[in-house]
This record gives sequence, C-alpha cells and structure tokens, in this order.
Amino acid sequence: MVWNTLIRVLFVLVACIFINSNNANSQEFDPSQIQNVNVDELSDDQIRRIISELETRGISLGEFEVLAKSRGASSLQIEKLKTRIREVRSGRSNDDSVSTPKSEDSRLRDEFVIDPVDLFLDEEDLMDVDESEKVFGMDLFQSENLTFQPRVNIPTPVNYQLGTGDELIVDIWGASEQTYQLSISPEGTVRIPNLGPIFISGLTVKVASEKIKSRLKRIYNGLGNNTYADISLGQAKSINVNIVGEVQKQGSYLVSSFSTIFNALYLAGGPNENGSLRNIDLFRNNKKIATLDVYDFLFNGVNINTTLQDGDLIIVRPYDKRVQIIEEVKRQGYYEIKEGETLSQLIQYAGGFTGTAYRKSINVTRNKELKKSIMTVSQDEYDDFSLDAGDEIIVSGILDLYLNRVHIENAVNKPGEYELVSGMKLSELIDKAEGVREDAFYNRGVILRLNEDLTKKVISFDLKKILNGESDYLLQNEDSVLIKSKFELSSNLTVQIQGEIRYPNEFPYIDSMTVEDLIYAAGGFELSALRSTVEVSRRKPYDDSSNPTTTAEVFNFSISEDLSLSSEASHFYLKPHDLVIVRKSPYYLEQTIVEVQGEVNLPGKYAIEKKDERISDLLKRSGGITNFGYLKGATLVRITEFFDEDGSEADKLRRENIEELSTDSVTTFAVDFKRSETIGINLEEILKNPGSKYDLFLKPGDILGIPKQLQTVRLRGELLYPSTVRYDKNRTFKDYISQAGGFSSSAKKSKSYILYANGTVERTKGFLWFKNYPKVEPGAEVIIPLKPDRRKLSPGEIISIASGLGTIALIVNNLTN
Repeated sequence: MVWNTLIRVLFVLVACIFINSNNANSQEFDPSQIQNVNVDELSDDQIRRIISELETRGISLGEFEVLAKSRGASSLQIEKLKTRIREVRSGRSNDDSVSTPKSEDSRLRDEFVIDPVDLFLDEEDLMDVDESEKVFGMDLFQSENLTFQPRVNIPTPVNYQLGTGDELIVDIWGASEQTYQLSISPEGTVRIPNLGPIFISGLTVKVASEKIKSRLKRIYNGLGNNTYADISLGQAKSINVNIVGEVQKQGSYLVSSFSTIFNALYLAGGPNENGSLRNIDLFRNNKKIATLDVYDFLFNGVNINTTLQDGDLIIVRPYDKRVQIIEEVKRQGYYEIKEGETLSQLIQYAGGFTGTAYRKSINVTRNKELKKSIMTVSQDEYDDFSLDAGDEIIVSGILDLYLNRVHIENAVNKPGEYELVSGMKLSELIDKAEGVREDAFYNRGVILRLNEDLTKKVISFDLKKILNGESDYLLQNEDSVLIKSKFELSSNLTVQIQGEIRYPNEFPYIDSMTVEDLIYAAGGFELSALRSTVEVSRRKPYDDSSNPTTTAEVFNFSISEDLSLSSEASHFYLKPHDLVIVRKSPYYLEQTIVEVQGEVNLPGKYAIEKKDERISDLLKRSGGITNFGYLKGATLVRITEFFDEDGSEADKLRRENIEELSTDSVTTFAVDFKRSETIGINLEEILKNPGSKYDLFLKPGDILGIPKQLQTVRLRGELLYPSTVRYDKNRTFKDYISQAGGFSSSAKKSKSYILYANGTVERTKGFLWFKNYPKVEPGAEVIIPLKPDRRKLSPGEIISIASGLGTIALIVNNLTN
C-alpha cells in the first residue's frame, strides 16, 4: 500500500517535470517517457515544487531515487536532479529565471497546463505516507511550533565570551551617578571618556567587568567605598556558525551569540534523510567539544546548553543504524539505534506496547548476506537482544479469542455474551439472560460448539425439558446457544387488498381478521368504489388434487356503506395470502374538461355534459362566434395518443406548429407541446350541418381555438427572402413566391405545400410539366422544402458505368446476331 502510494507520487513529480518543461502545445503526458525528462531545463520554481511534494509526503531522496530507477530514469538524470534539489535547498542555485522575463509560451503554459497533482492523483493518493514509514524525530526541526529560539531575557552568563558587536552597559551609582553604553569595536576594545581604550574581546563577562572597574578607579576615586559600578551585557552580538554534513541546507548561518546547537540545526532544516539524529558533533578551534543526541533530548530531557561561538562548526554524520518497529506499539516507525542498544530500549522509544500487544515474544526480521532471516525473541531476552541495521521488528497482537465466553441469542430477554464459570450449565445461562420470551419455540434449541480443530458441531435440546429441569447440558468455552422465536420459524404471512380503496397494499396476517377489518386498515373506500360486492381470492391448497385446472377459490360478498358484511358472510375469516378486490362502480364518472378560446362570446373551460358531446354543442354553450371570428382558421388541439419521446422529424414539425399557435396574438394554448397535436377542422361545415361527419366528438383536454380574421401569409423554407406578407385575394401562389424573392437554388418546387390556419395541409400537384399550386388563404403558411443532396459521380464511377453499358450493348448485339 505504501509503495503503491510512493509510486503514484513519483508519477506526479515527474509529470510536473515533464509538463512544465515542454512547450505550450504539449497536452498529454506519457508515463513511459519519464526517462526522457531533461533536468537541465528545469527552473528553480519547478525544483521547489518537487521539494515541496517530497517534504509534504515525507519521501526521502533515497526513496525517490529507487522509485525513479524503477520507472526507467537514468542514473545520470537522477544524480542531476538530486544535485539541483540540494542546491535549491541550500540557496546556492544559479538559476536566473527570477530576473528574466517569461516568454509568451512560458506564460501561457503556466496559465493553462493542468496541475499534475489534480491530473494524476485521486483522494486516496493524496493521503500522507503511513506513519510507520517515517523516521522518528526527523520532523522535529520542521515544526512550526517548536522553533528553538534562543533565550535573550536572562542574566548574562558569567562564562559568556565577549567579542566585536557586543554592547556593555556600565551603571555608576552612589556618590557619583553615570551610565555608559559601550560597544566593542572591531579591534576588540571599548572606550570610556577620559580613559583610554580597554581591550576586552575574548574575555568572559566576569573578567571583563573586573578589568573595566579597575580602569574606572582612575576617574572615580571612591569606587568601592561610596561609589559603585554594575556592568552587564546589553545587546548581544551575532555570530557565524557553519553547518555541514547530512542536513537539509548546508551553509553558514548568522545566529545570536546565545544560540545552541538546536537553534542552528533548526535554521538548517535539521538532518536530511541520511543524517543522524544521534551523532551531531560541535567543533571549536579544531576540537570536538560536544556531541548532541536528539533522542536524549526527546526521551530523557537532556539538553546540551553549550553556547555557540563565532566560527563554530556543526557536523551531522550519516546515520549508522536504523530499524523499523510496527504494529502493536504506540509509535510505529523507523528509529535510529546506537551500537549496543537493545530491543528493550527500542520498545521504550516506541512508547511501549499497546493494550492488545502480544508480549511474550517478538519476531525480528534481519538482513543477511543474500537473504533475510527471522528470529523469535522471547520476553526474557528483550534486555539483551542487540539490534542490527535494517532490522524489522513486528509486535503482533493477541488472538481475537476468549478464554471464558458463551453466547445466547434470539428469543431470550437479554441476548448477548456472558462469562463462563466453572461447571456452568445451559439452564444457568438462560437464567442469566432473564429467561426466554413468550414467543420462544419450546420444542427445540441448539448449541453451536467449537471442536478442537475449530470446526463446529450442533447439539440440539428440548427447551421445555431444560426449563422443567428434566435435562441439562454442561457448557464449554465459545458455546453459542440459539433459541428461535416461533414467528421466525413460520413463513411471512400476509393478506393483500387492491382496487378502489385509499391505501391498497399488503398487510400482516392476523388471526380472525375479516374483510371489514382489512378495508378499515386500508383507509376505507374510494368514492369510485362499488360497495355492493367485494371479491376474495384464496389460494388453492397445495395438496388439493381434486380439480387440477382450478388455481384459486373466489368468494363474493355484499357489503354495506358502514363496512358490515351480509349476514351469510358474517363468519367469514381471511386466511394467509388472501387477495381482496374492491371493484370500481360502472356508474362513477369524473368530470372532464374542454376549453374554447378566441372569438366566442363566452370563452373558457367547460365540463363535458355527455359522452356524445360535439364541437357544435360546445359552441352553443359558449354563446356562439363573435362577428370577428375567422371560421377557416379555427383549430382543435388534442392530446395525442401517439406520443414519441424522442420525436421524428414530422413529430417535431407538429410540435413547432402547435407552439406557433400557442404564441399567436389571437389565442394562447396552455398545453404540453410534446403530447399534443392539431386536428384540422372545417368549422363552416360544422355550423351548417351540426352532427355531421365534420362535427367531431369532444375528448377530455380538447382546446378549441377561433382566431380573429387573419390578414397575413407566412413564407418560409427555401426562398431567397423568407418573410411574412399581407394577404391579397388577387395574388396567386407564384405571386407570393415572388414576394419572398423567388425560389432558392436548393428549393424542391414540386414538393411545395401550404399549411392552413386550421391545421390542414394542401400540397402542390403536377402532371407532366404542369404544376397545380394550392390556393393561398389568410393565415396560411407557404413552405418550400429543401432539395435533397445528390452526390456527383466521380470520373472513375462514370468510366465504370460507361464500361458496363458498353459490355451490355456488346452482349445484346451478340445475342441478336
């Protein structure tokens, strides 16, 4: 799991290198081309991006090198990349990209290239590296809350060595009062008025104080009698210390003269992935004066208080031994071990065992010359077992088994786990579970028992005999006692009611349930219910072979408004799986609505009075047509029975026409365009001959629209200038085409048609070269369709056809001869 995460992180880092190093036209990254990344072309910002990813996920350069090699990167490129990382960390990079303006390609690349972290990692990949993969103590010097700032508000140490940059405060009091602020010059002296220079560089504060007081006696005769002098350190100097070796950022650092080794290491970022936490040396004047062991500080509170001096050298050595301890310890991870440290000390470093650790022995995996070996170390050997570099210590957990546990489940008052005491019997366990429930199945129970080989066996018992004391069983560890409920052992018994009731559904079967009870449970009748009779369908018994063609028994009962059955059925009780059906009354009809809009005296919605009501009847009820009504433009919009969700081309045109009607200034249809269609009607014939074939029967949801007198004609399709023009009864079809600029070159003239205001359509008819165009009326829409595309034959196809025709002609000629 961890290595898979590291490999994915490698993909991210190299993707970052590849994407940002290519030009702005590069849109894809091929993981197989990792080895082709040119490290020399990477900027410092790109290197910092890689460093940030490594530090965020706790990946060392060594681990990164292994992963890069596994993906095919060359050793040369890896070494170059590691060198660049160290240079950027130490601030020694010579990259001049900061001062050089970005090119346009580079700017565009920075703006538009997707961040490789978002591109290649999902939420799981963004998780940190497992804690067990980190070296304990390495993050000490990267903490934002533990900065190791030197203490400055403390009394001046008597052994503090003065030097250039230090400031002394001389306070004279008593018979004379005076204060001097003296800075040590680059020559190592301080100067007091009326006294010569006093050389104090390299002296401790105590020695320097005595020397200054001795010189002050020349101008203060009573010094030591009635005049006194206090000398203290004011502003401390800054010093330069050098940090080398296996640290994150090698170099020289300017620190306070009160700083210790910890302060300097924090500035340098602490040891790197190869650095030691236990062998950090402080050199002064070519002599080692102290060795820091970070673990002594972390575990024992031992802090080296040696104050740094100008020119001190701190060397972080490579680590000698690292071991890993995992699983049942409080702090899993890698630990650095000194020579001679034992397994017992490592366990202390790891915080000790967890509560579920198996402590009698620990397995240690050790690297040999060619292969690995495993050693089992017993508890009495922990103090003497020495650790080697690369050891992996696995502290396993105890078994998830119990020494004294029994279970009891199901139809008891307190099911669960109980302590098994010596000689405990089944009846005692039932008593501890507060006895069996009323629904317990008394004829049988079982004990599930583990055999020595962890297989199970079943021991059945008669619960009635156990409770009566006639028999009993001695329990063993991990026995599970199961006492079932009688309801669990029976099938799921239900009855069902359907039809004209409020809540048709399945209901649990209850003994002695009647039809009235079930109707009441289902919320009662709907208004449409037929209350005179109710039907009950009952399953045929599975063992009834008297009539093999019969599948069910059917009973019909009369029932009154108050849910009481007829007297002959008053003792009829439902059985499991009965189906009760309440029929719909044939005389129950709900009101259905139609609507008339436009030029009628009483527009609005009307309920259909009778099944054979027609359009003429609706017009009479709506007060007849006004003087402005245009009969030829009347339309009937009806919910279609042929609804197509996707919609063919014809269906799309139908919807478009209805939408145009609905947005007409004459009338507005509040309809579902997808489910509606227009029906062409002849209102003039309907008014002349009510009840004729033109006078259609009304259906629920019909909308009759009668517009005002229409005065325009719409021209659309393959015309040079599709438009809407004024209607003129003297104009012919071709005249209206001329009004739109004439046909376009792609017009299919022979298929022209007119869509009239009432929804009817009339097409162009032709005979030989003559065309009979339909008559144009007010509100009509002239539509010129598009000529279908015809692909021209290529020269090769023409030659092929000509050759074929020539061959046919030759064959025919031979046959005729």
